[in-house]
Amino acid sequence: MTERKIDRRSMELFSTFEELSGVDVIDLVESEEDERLVVLIPDDQVGKAVGKGGSRLQNIRDKMGMTIDVVAFSEDPKELVLNYFRPHDTQGVEMQERRDGTLVARVKVAPKDKGRAIGKAGRNVKLCGELVSRHTDIDQVVVDEGEVEATED
Repeated sequence: MTERKIDRRSMELFSTFEELSGVDVIDLVESEEDERLVVLIPDDQVGKAVGKGGSRLQNIRDKMGMTIDVVAFSEDPKELVLNYFRPHDTQGVEMQERRDGTLVARVKVAPKDKGRAIGKAGRNVKLCGELVSRHTDIDQVVVDEGEVEATED
């Protein structure tokens, strides 16, 4: 897991989102290039943050002047990655440990969603990697087309 120092800007974003949504923020990452914020919140508070038909989240977006994505926290690394990519047609996540010991989460998506899942210039993958590396042992996130191979437990 990556340790994080919280700067003044992040503290302001934390505080503003919590005040407007009424939910607890666990973590967030910001992409200044496209004025986007990804907010990690407790799983049981997602509905409250989004509101009926997405109305509360849209109101927060308007007030903050940013695109905001809400991600439900999970202790399970695979589930956390899946939650990040939930808006896309995800087929699952495979965890692979490389020879050098790095842990890679391979997200499988439908071919039609691969470009959107990766994001412009890889921003979605970068933001996901930054967020999940703070809360799991995952070192890298990769998006692939296809289905997750069945494994025996």
